Amino acid sequence: MKSTFVLLWLVPCIICGANLPATQKSPTSQFAATNDEIQSLSEQLYVDDVNRADSGDIILNIQHKLPSSQTGTGTDFSSQKLFTYVNEAKLFSRPTFARLISLLDNYVKNTGTVESVSDEKIQEQNAFIDKIFQTTVMRKLSSFLISKGEIHKGKISGFHSWVTLYLLEKAGEVNYLSYSSDGPWTSYPDVFTFQFKWSTYLKSVGSFFIGSSPEFEIAIYTLCYVTRPNRMCTVKLGGSSLKIQTYSWPNSSYGNGKRYLASSYPNI
Repeated sequence: MKSTFVLLWLVPCIICGANLPATQKSPTSQFAATNDEIQSLSEQLYVDDVNRADSGDIILNIQHKLPSSQTGTGTDFSSQKLFTYVNEAKLFSRPTFARLISLLDNYVKNTGTVESVSDEKIQEQNAFIDKIFQTTVMRKLSSFLISKGEIHKGKISGFHSWVTLYLLEKAGEVNYLSYSSDGPWTSYPDVFTFQFKWSTYLKSVGSFFIGSSPEFEIAIYTLCYVTRPNRMCTVKLGGSSLKIQTYSWPNSSYGNGKRYLASSYPNI
């Protein structure tokens, strides 16, 4: 079961968007999961995310809000950084966060670039996988999916990890520009849509969970890709509804026309 999760969404996609081959056919779910089952399980995962940030662990300085019609301009409306404070000593010492952070230098940000996969990198990936599967969040998701069946292997690319965003901004590699959406949650995890530049590359609409644990994000994205591939998936978190979008795409330059999973993210 672990290999299914790893290739669905796992490590490279949460960092910068590497790709692995999936099936040659457009993905269709082999799971007969109802909308009520998905929303009920996502609420349970939300409650069970004990490694999430508490109020005060993260302080955001979101500054200027843009209308959706202006998100593609690339104008820097925010003179200060997005992250004012993150309680690194508390959050990043937790095993799943620590294992995730050890992976951040393992992947090339440009898709289509051949990566060198050393034994050390494989060991780091396996250590992260083993650690998240020790959590209640992943055990509960695994039990649910096993009760419904299996799917083919695949993986999703994208930049939607708040930990990566924070560390890159801290290192001076990300320039926060503005935000365009703020979810209804008053505690973590919350959901935002940001505009920022990574090096010279503009992210005009980048949506993120903020304050969630790595295992929670993996569980939610995997749940939605497995049960509602390539379309909107409605989950419930703390009583509020949220849509998760998953995408796949074919591109012959990445392996003789095979299908690839492109992205998975909260849609607000």
